[in-house]
Amino acid sequence: KQKTAYEMCGRDWSSDVCSSDLNAQGNTPVLSPDGRWLAFYRGTDIWVMQIGEDSVPRRLIDDQNLQALAAFSPDGRWLAYASSETGDFEIYVRPFPDVSSGKQQVSVENGFGAVWSRSVREIFFVDGTSLLVSDVTPGPEIAFSVPRPLFSTEGLEAVSNGFDVSPDGRRFLFVRKATADSGDPTEQLILVQNFAEDLKAKVPD
Repeated sequence: KQKTAYEMCGRDWSSDVCSSDLNAQGNTPVLSPDGRWLAFYRGTDIWVMQIGEDSVPRRLIDDQNLQALAAFSPDGRWLAYASSETGDFEIYVRPFPDVSSGKQQVSVENGFGAVWSRSVREIFFVDGTSLLVSDVTPGPEIAFSVPRPLFSTEGLEAVSNGFDVSPDGRRFLFVRKATADSGDPTEQLILVQNFAEDLKAKVPD
């Protein structure tokens, strides 16, 4: 049975992916829920590879805009990403894998770093100052509500895979920015063992 190994590469903690078997190099790689697709951005575009089928990556959307940070919906039917086609980065969603069959803009005034809820009923993103949510109406023609702010992200690293949402959609996990005057070390690697038990003790149901 053939196996493909992926490794994080680069010295700047940029979550790069390198795979000599697939001839793929790019930033912020994500796997589809069924494990069949790998998406990442490289240069100004989002690229994908069908694992076990493609020998080289292929550009997903062929236009002249900057694209980044792909996010598969948990059911694998939709792909969210950020694009600069309006002049500012906004969140868009397309059907997957047939991305040419439709496109919807989710954010209104800036959007980056989309994260789906596990139920596919909500999509979260940041606009530079706040975390916002748009309610999702799934179906053959997916629909999105006008985004509403949830809370400020000041002091938090909320882009480039800097946050996630819990399976029940009630809690958020962020990377907190360390500053020279905060008293926190700016370069430190912390290993947390027995994370689930520690989290239960600190955040009871």
